[in-house]
This record gives sequence, structure tokens and C-alpha cells, in this order.
Amino acid sequence: MKKLSAIVFILLFATSSMFAKTMVMSGIDNLQGNPILVPGTVAASQNIAYNTAPQLLTATPPTGGTPPYSYMWQSSLDNDTFQNISGGTALIYQPGALTVTTFYRQVQYSSGKVDSAYTNTITIHVYGLSVDDLVQSNHRVYPNPTTSSITLEILGKNPFEKIFVELYDVKGDKVLSEFRMGSDKYKLSLAPFPAGIYFLKVKSSDKQETVRVIKQ
Repeated sequence: MKKLSAIVFILLFATSSMFAKTMVMSGIDNLQGNPILVPGTVAASQNIAYNTAPQLLTATPPTGGTPPYSYMWQSSLDNDTFQNISGGTALIYQPGALTVTTFYRQVQYSSGKVDSAYTNTITIHVYGLSVDDLVQSNHRVYPNPTTSSITLEILGKNPFEKIFVELYDVKGDKVLSEFRMGSDKYKLSLAPFPAGIYFLKVKSSDKQETVRVIKQ
């Protein structure tokens, strides 16, 4: 009788182990039959100008696990160490103005935070120059913002000195390049370019300065 009981116990244990393994392989995370929590996705990576806010970040809810779900947005400056964002507990999140490239992801939890899963990571790449680089002591640019064209006024320089002008978009692509000479005021048309933030680099023989220009 004892031998029979031992055999029955071994068979039951083996059956239970095989059942648990089958549950895990089929996407079930415990013997209660709850599906494994599969995270949603966040969108979208963006390129933005210095000290501007990115577009709204969005996430899709997870699947599996046990609803209702809860969420926590996280950010990182090195894509390694992430910190929770205070108040970032919804499927959407609006970051403020950024001055450095920042990474975002979301932790998604099943009911009671028994299970958690991480979404993909997106990158908000900050282009442009720091405040210290945005100097215009020898130049004036107006109107700024503008809807069509700007006037570049050279202050305190020989009007016959050759001036090189370059215009860059927020991706860092050069969209205009020319040189001017013989005047202290130059008109530049931004009509061919879409609305957005641009960086106007003005180069002379002894100095280079940059002005941020907004096209509306």
C-alpha cells in the first residue's frame, strides 16, 4: 500500500510539473491561468531644437496579465539608468522643454503590480546650440519670429568685409549657404522653407556667431 501511494505521488508530481511547464510555454504565467504580461509600445522618437518641447508621447496598453493596468513613465540621460517621472502615470505624457537628448520608456503593471513589463525605449534627440552659443552681439536679425524673410544687420563692421551666411534646420542640415558684401543690411528669404526653428550662422574673417530664427 505504501509503495502504491509513493507511485501515485510521483505520478501526480510529474503531472503537475508537466502542466506548469506547459502553462509557461503556452503564455500562462501561473497555475491560476493568467496570461503573461506583454508590454505595449511607446511612440515616437523625435528630433527637436534646443530648449523646445517634444510632441506628446503616447503608449499602447499591454496585453495579458490581469487588468486593470497601471503605468509609470521613466526617463534617462544615458539610456541606462532610468528614473520614474513624477505624475507620469497615464498612457500619454508631455515632456517639458529639453536641452539635452533624453530617453523615455514606460513600465506597465498588471493589477496589484504583481507583474511588470517594460516597453520599448524612444529617443528625443536635441539638436542645436546651448544658450551660451546663441550670441548675436555684432548682428541683429529681425523680424524674429518671421513669416517670410529676415533682415540681417551687421553692427560695427566694415560693410565691404565678406560675410558668409549659413542656415541650418533642427536636424543639423544646411538649407542655405551664401556670402554677402558691400552693405550693412541683408535680406534673406525663408519663404522656401517650412515653419520651424532654424539656426543662422554668420561668419566673418575673425568671428562666427549664431542666431536662432523662428519661421512661423
